[in-house]
Order: sequence, then C-alpha cells, then structure tokens
Amino acid sequence: MPASEASDEFGDDSIHGATRKTLLKIKGFSEIKVEKIKEAINKCLPSASGFITAMELSHQRKRVVHISTGSKQFDSILGGGFQSMSISEVFGEFRCGKTQLSHTMSVIAQLPRDMGGAEGKVAYIDTEGTFRPERIGQIAERFGVDPDSAKENIAYARALNSEHQLELLNTLSKEFVGGEYRLLIIDSIMNCFRVDFCGRGELADRQQKLNQFLMKLAHMAEEFNVCVLMTNQVQSDPGASALFAGADGRKPVGGHVLAHASTTRVLLRKGRGEERVAKIQDSPDCPEREATYVITNGGINDPDKHYDHNAIYAQSEPINASCSKISARYLHLIFEDKFRRIVINNLDFNIKKRHSKEAKMKKEIEIAGYTALPLNLQSTPAFSTPATHYLYLRPHEPRISDADTPRSLFLVNTPIDTTDTHIRHLFGTQLSAGRVERVDFEVTRTGKKNGAAQMALVQGTNIAKSKKRKRVTADELENRLEDVSLPLTWDRQLHRSGSHAVVVFVDKASMEASLKAAKKAARKVSTITWGEGIEDRTPASGLQRYISHQRACYPPRAELLRTVNEYMNVFAEVAEARKREAARRVAEPDEDGFITVTSGPRLTSAAGEEEAKRLIEKQKKRAEGFGDFYRFQSREKRKERQIDLLKKFDEDKKKLEELKMRKGKIRPE
Repeated sequence: MPASEASDEFGDDSIHGATRKTLLKIKGFSEIKVEKIKEAINKCLPSASGFITAMELSHQRKRVVHISTGSKQFDSILGGGFQSMSISEVFGEFRCGKTQLSHTMSVIAQLPRDMGGAEGKVAYIDTEGTFRPERIGQIAERFGVDPDSAKENIAYARALNSEHQLELLNTLSKEFVGGEYRLLIIDSIMNCFRVDFCGRGELADRQQKLNQFLMKLAHMAEEFNVCVLMTNQVQSDPGASALFAGADGRKPVGGHVLAHASTTRVLLRKGRGEERVAKIQDSPDCPEREATYVITNGGINDPDKHYDHNAIYAQSEPINASCSKISARYLHLIFEDKFRRIVINNLDFNIKKRHSKEAKMKKEIEIAGYTALPLNLQSTPAFSTPATHYLYLRPHEPRISDADTPRSLFLVNTPIDTTDTHIRHLFGTQLSAGRVERVDFEVTRTGKKNGAAQMALVQGTNIAKSKKRKRVTADELENRLEDVSLPLTWDRQLHRSGSHAVVVFVDKASMEASLKAAKKAARKVSTITWGEGIEDRTPASGLQRYISHQRACYPPRAELLRTVNEYMNVFAEVAEARKREAARRVAEPDEDGFITVTSGPRLTSAAGEEEAKRLIEKQKKRAEGFGDFYRFQSREKRKERQIDLLKKFDEDKKKLEELKMRKGKIRPE
C-alpha cells in the first residue's frame, strides 16, 4: 500500500501533517496517489479528524520527558528541566554558557530518568564549529559515564549553510523513526541564516526559510517525542535601553518568527564574578523567574554558596529581638560564627529592603519628573461613587524662558471644571504653601489670547517689553484687529481631558514651598477634596451650569458697542497705516536700487473722459475673451456671415420679383 511504504520512511504523523503540495513534490506521487495516502492515514490515526478531548491530550502529555540542565536551581525554574515534544531556545551574549549547556545536556540525556536523563541518543547540529568531544569526556566523568560510550551516543553534523542545515534535518527525520533519539541540539539556529541572507532586501526570504525550518522542527519534536534545544545569538538594539528601563540593549536574532516558534525562551546573561544568570522570558507553564549557575569542568552546575534569604530571615527573628538588650562588645562571645553571618546578612537584607521600599515610594509619587498629587472628587447626584483624580505638577520649563518662568509650576491633567478660584484655593488654603499671582490655562481656540496677553495686545502694549513704540506698523495693527474679541461673560468653560495650565506665583519661594507641600501630600496620600470650601465662589455645574450659561452668554449692550467701536477704530488705523506706507514707498528705492517714476502729459477734463471711454472699451473687449483665437472659430464665423448674406440676398430677390409683378418691368434711369 502506498501509505505504508511512505510511513516506513517518514512516519504517519509526518505524512498527516504534510500538505498535498509537499507530497506532490516526491518523485512518483500523483494527485490520485496523494489522495489515497491521505485517506489511508486518516483511517490509521485516531486524531486525524483534528479534535480530541482534553483528557486524551493529558494522556499524550504523560510521554513528556524532562531533561536536566545539570543545575538544580536552573531545573527548578523550568519545572524539572527542558521538556520533550517542544522547542526550547536559550539566547545570550558570548561567554554566557550556551555551548556549555549544550555539551552538558548531551551527556545528561543519556542518563536514566531518575538522574534527570531521558535514556536516549543525542543529535547535535553544529553551525559555529564549537563542539568539542573533549568536553563530552570531562562532563561524562562527572556523572560516572564512560566517555567513549557517551561520545558513541551523540550523532554530530557540521552545517555549512542554511540549505545544508535543512538537509540535515530531513536526514534526522528518517533516523528518528526508530525512537532512539531524545534530544536534538542546534548550536546555533541563526548562524547560517545570518550569513546566507544579508540586508533588508533578503529579510523576507530569510524569514520564510526560517519559518519552514522551524515548522519542520516542531513536527519532529511532537511526533518523535524529542526535546529540541536551540541556542541563539543576540544583536544590539539601541532603542531598547532608551525606551525601557532596565533593558540591556540586546535582543535575540530571528525576529517574531523565531519568537513564536519557541515554546520556552530562556535568557542567559553574566552575573557576579563567574556566576551566570538564567531568566525565563516566555513559557506556557513556567512563570518568569531567575536562577544562578556556574560553568565548571563538569559542565553546568550550581554555585558553591547559595543562601535562601527567606530562611535566613526566619531564623534571625528571635536573634534580632534580643540584640537590642545586649551590648555590642559582647556579641562575638555569645553568637557563633554561623549566626553572626546570619545577622549580618539579615541586616544587609533589611537595608536593601528599606532602600527598595523608598525607591518604590519615590517612583509612585514621581512619574517622569512629575509629582502625582491625588485629589478626591466630590460626589454628585449623577455619580455618587467617590473617585480619585491625579494632578501632575513640576517646575515650568518652557523652551523660551521669560521673567515668570522661575516662579511658575506646570500642571497636567487638570480637572475639566478647573477655574482660577480652584487653583488659588488649592495652593493657598488646602496646601497652605504660597500665593498665586495668575493662572494661564491651555488655549482651547487657535489664535486666541487670554488674560493679560489679550488686553495688552488690544491696548497696543507688549508684555515682554513695556516700552511703547513710536510708530506702529500696519501688520501690528492687523494683529490687534484679530485679537479684538467679544467680552468674556462666562468663566466656567470646561477644559478637555488631560489639559494643562501654568500657575505663576508671586515669587520663587512661594513656588518652591507649594511644590514641596504637594510632594509631602502625595507621599502621605492625604485626603484633599477638590473644590471643598469654595462651592459658593465657583459657578454652578451639572444642569445648573447650562441654565446659568444661557443667562450669561449675552454681553451687555454697552460692552458690546464698545467692542464694535474698538474694532472699527483699529480697522480705520490699519487703512491709514497702509496709505502712509504706500506714500512712503513711492520715493524709496526697491530691492535693486531703482525708484519708480511716473511721467506723462497732464490730462484735461475732456481728455480724461476720452481716456476713460477708451479704457471702458478695452475692458469690454477683454471681457469678450479670445473668440477668434482658434482657426476653426474664424471659419465658423465666416460661414455664419455667408449664410446671413445669402438670406438677405434671397429676401431682396423676392422683394424685387414682387415689384415686377405689380409695376411691370423696371427700366433703369
């Protein structure tokens, strides 16, 4: 049967997982033959329908074998070691122990299961040329295994390029059918792909080839119950350290394709001295934890000195209670050396814990340089549940500083109902820190000024420079014209969510005292109720706000008339300024140094009328457009004139015949 012949070489699960397009590439396989093979495989495999129960999957997962790494700490974060039927990836920079871990697991995989092994052979694909049989012998001696026997159970292959690497994988799929192999190591997975595919132009091709390779690996791991361990290189990522705190600026090679294919990802990095640190970054059944290990002659092992801080802290509690009653000069006579080390370690642990707590508290009240001040919002009939609003503040640091910058605070995320009264009450009464001179809210309408800036522009003054200018240009007058607006009648304009404001204090000392008081209130999480005590001094909110707004949205008639007159006065000043500038430019040279001079005879009244008529006729002709511009337009006009002449000729001819009929022949004179 064709299915049995193919299954002897590839395995039933491999054929079931292969696409019809892949099977058609095999020599001698036609579409009919492929369909028969698929039908036979569907009958042989119970899971061919695609769905099984979770209980059946649980029974299948009992075949999973955990292979130890050689370090008990390392195994503890992995749940006993790296699992079979899955792909595991370890990545890190050089001298982290990736190759040494591969050598160690090559020996451990041959051990009995009660010793952390899998009782199977090992396949080793080396892409960097770093495999050393001598290390296998040293590690085998540590576990009491004959070095020659350990080397005999390792199938080694040197991959020359990415295509050769895929061919080696196809060869192993035939070897794995026997079920003797339990570990497949690839050191490293991306070395050949990085060499064969260079630059962004070949990145898509590289990822497609890599995806095919990883899919083949996943099928082999599940079908043959093999643990696949891949080592991977890292590359620099300059943006990581700038965007994320604690990032070391390195990331594994291979992108998202390799990340999604790996079941378990472990980061290896250098620790203190000769120690190395392993951290789980991605795993479906293990949390993110760290373990420490060292590299010895016998491979990966646990550090010699490892202390459990929780156990030490539990042992030292009664000691700490009695330390306060005993003089320090008699401590060395009472405690043994072991307990003295416990006390020292416990004190060091408490100091670190206190520093960590202070850093965490500082981090909670300060975010990106802003102090987070919690404010309790008053409940309303519509929203009875109490809520907390966070106001963020820091010293004002604009790009262009002015005289008010040193005594100003920059507020972010102000409540939408914030008014000048709220800000003054917060810093002056609730925090009792400083006096506020003015509050500049975020401008909600583009091109509009508010407060003192608007009044200064209307009056023709300058805030930055108090000196009056002798001559005001037309452009400056036009700016004043744009800034003339209707009088303000409503101070309860709602702000957008997350809006900002600049609070200017009377002096720098008031600003610093207010910032210090805000930090103190944020650290103590004090209950500051927003708008408490000023309900009678602020406009209404809710439905009453709209009623009050409707009443106050129309300005008084006298104020409105004053604004209109002011606008017209500025408009007249702009027109006069334009005339003055035009008259002044008549006698001024242009950019090239020339002066425009107009010369000609003076026109009398009659000559002026004639000139005006001529200009009118000229404008009429210009309004007619280019009627005879194209040749076909001229032809059409000539035809129309000829037709009109023929019509007139026929009419005259008829008139002549009528005259002949009435009077007879007409004789010429």
